[in-house]
Amino acid sequence: MIDTAETPKETDSLGSAWSAFYARRLRPHPFQYVGGSILPLTLILVGIFTVQADSDTPNVIGAAVLIATSVYLAVRWFGFAGARRLGDTLIVSGILWSRRIPLRRIDRVTTGYVFVVWRTRRGGWRWTPITSLWSKPRPLDVVTRYSNRNVRVICGWVKDAVAAAPHQDRSTGQGDVG
Repeated sequence: MIDTAETPKETDSLGSAWSAFYARRLRPHPFQYVGGSILPLTLILVGIFTVQADSDTPNVIGAAVLIATSVYLAVRWFGFAGARRLGDTLIVSGILWSRRIPLRRIDRVTTGYVFVVWRTRRGGWRWTPITSLWSKPRPLDVVTRYSNRNVRVICGWVKDAVAAAPHQDRSTGQGDVG
């Protein structure tokens, strides 16, 4: 079950809509940004060196595709990676995809390799990784504490969503169960 002990409260220090939106975004730790940027930057360099080594048309086209793909991955990692709350929905964004999960359907959130375990409308179990919050294997202690704090925030969001709709079935999110 979801442990909501020590759930941090969201604060709006600037008093604006933007800071309230930003406070609901859970981003990777800065050290995780560095680790996640290695692949795209390496692919960009490979593309540049390929063009410099041989300027034949097929190589230039292949390098352009490689560089464009790498830029896309880098933008997704720096711009979207993480999780955020939008109303009663958890939006999990990774490098390649994003998924919307109704908060009322979430059963648990793991730590370490962070996964959200939830049920579909038909009652089937699904799990969604939040790779931007992973803190295994053997990361720095500061990264683990940061990720665990973010997991507690997600658990707090789930608790709030379930409390706001007490008469809905968590497995289907529909109808009265009380």
